[in-house]
Amino acid sequence: MASKKAVVMTVAVLAVLLLPLSATVSARTDAHVLDLFDLLSARNHASDNFVRVVRGKNEGNMMACCDACYCTKSMPPKCMCADMFSDPHRCEGCDLCVCTMSYPPQCKCLDVTDCCSPPCSDVATN
Repeated sequence: MASKKAVVMTVAVLAVLLLPLSATVSARTDAHVLDLFDLLSARNHASDNFVRVVRGKNEGNMMACCDACYCTKSMPPKCMCADMFSDPHRCEGCDLCVCTMSYPPQCKCLDVTDCCSPPCSDVATN
């Protein structure tokens, strides 16, 4: 009987220790955060949670500004802006933009580019 308790306790301790490793923590505090899985699946098929806003290719094909841009370490780098915005008109420089069905909508540009747009704070001061 003691061995069953030891096994159960070991499993419980491992579960408690591994739980923080499996949890996904969002740095954003708002309730309308889109997770990466939803964004990538919206790229492949129509989803009930998203409205696809598809625009033609623009010159340069970049958003005017981006505060949170992430790039791969590959050469050339592949970059994506992680900014969320509530004005769908900010999709103007974007080839593929998805927005939630909420009001106000939360939109995100899904374009992959070779470099990042300048930060919005720099664009606003110029």
